[in-house]
Amino acid sequence: MKKNKLSYQQKTGFRIPQNYFEDLEENLMRKISQEDIDVDNLKVAPGFIVPQDYFEKLEERVLKRVTKEQERGKIYSLFNQQIFYYAAAAAAIIVLLLSTNLFNNNAPQYTIDSVELSALEDYIDNGYMDFTFDEISSYITEEGNPTENFNVSALSDEEVFIYLSQDVEDPGLLIE
Repeated sequence: MKKNKLSYQQKTGFRIPQNYFEDLEENLMRKISQEDIDVDNLKVAPGFIVPQDYFEKLEERVLKRVTKEQERGKIYSLFNQQIFYYAAAAAAIIVLLLSTNLFNNNAPQYTIDSVELSALEDYIDNGYMDFTFDEISSYITEEGNPTENFNVSALSDEEVFIYLSQDVEDPGLLIE
């Protein structure tokens, strides 16, 4: 400790009288050899005194305390359940709102343009949707003629014949 220059107390605070250990044996022998030791003086009072009639009245006092109704104060719960339910409901609402916003942004958006024309044709051909002649004609007149945007000059006779032979079911409509 001196090398690190740390301060410490050199005195322990305990003292032994001078020549204590040298004279110890003589002092013990002198005390033992004394014959006039009074044994009554060596006895020390225990410090505990039982009050008068303590055990006779003990049963009465115990019964009074046991049978006495104690007033109970108001009990406060350390954990309030109502606050827990409010907090759980608020957390559930927040999780629900966040999850719907996060997961709906990634969901694909379906429009009529994203559906293939062949799928629509199959849907109608299989009888899942029945159009009457009036509904089809009102669509053509409201929306205009669907063949207006169709470029007929770009098709050759051979392409038209292949299309008609594959897609037209009534062979009477084919011109040969």
